[in-house]
Amino acid sequence: MQLCCKESLKDWLNASHIRDRNQSLAIFSQIVEAVEYVHFRGLIHRDLKPSNIFFSLEGQIKVGDFGLVTSIKEYDVDDDVSNASFKKSYTNAVGTQLYMSPEQLNGQQYDSKVDIYSLGIIFFELLVPFKTEMERVNVLSDVRKRKYPKEFAAPVSKEFGLLNSMLSSQPHERPTATGIREQLSLDDSNKSEDLRFDLKLHTVPANLNLITSFCK
Repeated sequence: MQLCCKESLKDWLNASHIRDRNQSLAIFSQIVEAVEYVHFRGLIHRDLKPSNIFFSLEGQIKVGDFGLVTSIKEYDVDDDVSNASFKKSYTNAVGTQLYMSPEQLNGQQYDSKVDIYSLGIIFFELLVPFKTEMERVNVLSDVRKRKYPKEFAAPVSKEFGLLNSMLSSQPHERPTATGIREQLSLDDSNKSEDLRFDLKLHTVPANLNLITSFCK
């Protein structure tokens, strides 16, 4: 197990009441790369939140706490046995409610797009600071409904569209982790629609490193 700093991203967010856009985007990009790796490995984290994201001693972002991880499975919707198995293993109320996707909260079938929804909430937190915990809960509860503070859209208009798609109530409208990474780093002309919205399990890109599963 790799040794990481004691403070998690949650601690960093609580201590940083002024956001530097470039720093926030750099942190988020590393989180997205970690989730992309997890998804390419056929896994779903299911509990992405700032308290499960750490900093290595060298300052690199590490996604940890894989206690609720599960594999990405395909079920035949006409197979009663498969459906029963799916509902038993996949739709339990796992995760942290404020970061959970609508389909998780509603006990519906879901896939890797639940992690994308959680990433959307984390993305907003990286862009917008809060003064109190009550403000955080109230604002994030509205953000879950895609109701944003009036001052939010204008300063971060480039990120607004991406965030809005990540928080869609319809999983198929959310981009994949690869799609998010592309939108953060590449021009529109270089983006692949398949990669942006449909997860294709294949060989993991060479530039993605395995993220530590647990850090102290």
